[in-house]
Amino acid sequence: MKIIYWKRDIEKEDSTVESLNIINKQWKIPFEIKREFNDDQVYRELFLANRAMIKKRTGRGIRDVKSNSGKIYVNGTITIHSDVDDFLYFEKFNKDELLANLFTNGPEYIENTINENVKSSSKNLPEDKLVLSFIKNAKKYGFLGEFKREYPIVKPVKLNPDMDEKFQNFIKSFSYVSAKFMDLLHIAPNRTFDVIEAKTKLNWQALGQAVGYTKLFSKLNSIPEGKVRTSIICRTTDGFIEDVCNYLGIKVIVVED
Repeated sequence: MKIIYWKRDIEKEDSTVESLNIINKQWKIPFEIKREFNDDQVYRELFLANRAMIKKRTGRGIRDVKSNSGKIYVNGTITIHSDVDDFLYFEKFNKDELLANLFTNGPEYIENTINENVKSSSKNLPEDKLVLSFIKNAKKYGFLGEFKREYPIVKPVKLNPDMDEKFQNFIKSFSYVSAKFMDLLHIAPNRTFDVIEAKTKLNWQALGQAVGYTKLFSKLNSIPEGKVRTSIICRTTDGFIEDVCNYLGIKVIVVED
């Protein structure tokens, strides 16, 4: 495990740095101070890219590093990573509590906290359990390829090489911040795709999202519509809506526990 402290201006007596030094001596947990970084880029590549996983592991969304007006402030945040650089956890406003628990319990504190949050998330989010059940039995349903969860549908940004670099970064960040996310993307061995929407009960919202995300994914990634299929996974179905799905060529899969 390793810790990164995102802080541009380190004061001579920064209590966070002092605590990190103590934790390092107590538990041999390495830490790094990042002084030069672009907030929007870190948000896009670290937080936004891991948004679903972060919410499950922390019990919180990623809004802690985003103001009500949409401005990104990574500065002052602590992120915790595995030895292979997987994003495990983050804290911005309760750093002292996090560091105190790390000092007392070491890496075990993060492991236990993540496990408890993931369990709670699974109980509270039946659609998450639905997705996991489907992936576990994917071959039975005819899906033999790779899955990507919470896949972003991002509009490509055309940039002018003469444009100011800071403005280019702003445009890129806006593109990602405003992205839609599909529940599940299946990449088949023959390089065709399945856009999969998950709802515990088949409803009109699932139908609308499935159709919309499929169209967006095809258009924004320049993939012929014939290479992108649409599916909805659910626990219970609705006969009338399922008939409409069949008419539209949308596959409805009822997933058992």
